[in-house]
Parts: sequence; C-alpha cells; structure tokens
Amino acid sequence: PQCQRCPFVDDCKAFAATLQNELPKSKPKKAIPTKTTRVLHLANRKGEILLEKRPATGIWGGLYSLPEASTDTDLYDLKRQIEQQWGVKIIETAEQKGFVHVFSHYKLQIHPLFLQVEAVSGMVNEIDKASWFLPDALKKIGLPAPIGKYLKQNVQTELHLSLE
Repeated sequence: PQCQRCPFVDDCKAFAATLQNELPKSKPKKAIPTKTTRVLHLANRKGEILLEKRPATGIWGGLYSLPEASTDTDLYDLKRQIEQQWGVKIIETAEQKGFVHVFSHYKLQIHPLFLQVEAVSGMVNEIDKASWFLPDALKKIGLPAPIGKYLKQNVQTELHLSLE
C-alpha cells in the first residue's frame, strides 16, 4: 500500500491500526458442491454409439450426450432397465475410469459405464431424442466438452473432435 499518497489516509481504519498490509481480507471461497452421475456408453457391433439429445434448457442444453443413470442404482437392476428402455441385449459391461468436470457453481463427478450391446428391437428409432451414431459422425454434432473428450479417448477409431 502507498498510504502516504492516499487521500483517505486520515480516515483509514486499516492505517490507524497498522493493518494496511493485512486488510482488506479476501472472502473465503465458498465450497463448491459435488454431484455425481453415471453415463452409459452403449455401443453396438457396428461401432455405433447411442446418444440422446438433451433438453434445450439446463446443463448442456440442446447437445447430444451419453444417456445418464443414477450412481445409486444396483448394476444388475441398471442393466435390466437399460435392456428394457433401449430395446437391447447387453453382451459385455466394463466400468471406465471416472473423471470430474467443473462448472462455475458445482463439480460433476462422471462415472462412465461401457456396455457392448446388440439390438433386439427397433426401440431406439422410435424415441425421437436418441439415435445411434457412427464415430465419424461425432465430429458433426454438438457434444458437451467432457463427453467429447471421453469419447475421443474411448472410441475404437481416430476421432478428431473439435472441443474448443
């Protein structure tokens, strides 16, 4: 501080108490809450990936993303729900390494679950907000940055997604 040059030095409480080097104190940072989700990386034998179009408002509004599920659901029950909801038969599952994405007001801990599946019905085609995409098509659609990075690292092809 340059107290001798300050026009408010006569009224300065910090100067009077010789605390001008300590004051003002910055506010303690507010703890950012952490939320968790499980993303479902469903892939069929053609190498297509199931993506859902997110609602226009809210997190990642209007972008395509992997379907989500609660991390509290038992894996057996979750598999049964996935088979019923998406009209698929699960052939193989593998939990992937989780990662964290930080928003301005919270952290999202993402737990990916890879599921190799085969279609047993045309159910996904009947759901207008979900579609199967070949890896090369991922470059042409809007993906949330953390989902795009995850897919780039975990899809069996050379993807050059624009994540900026």
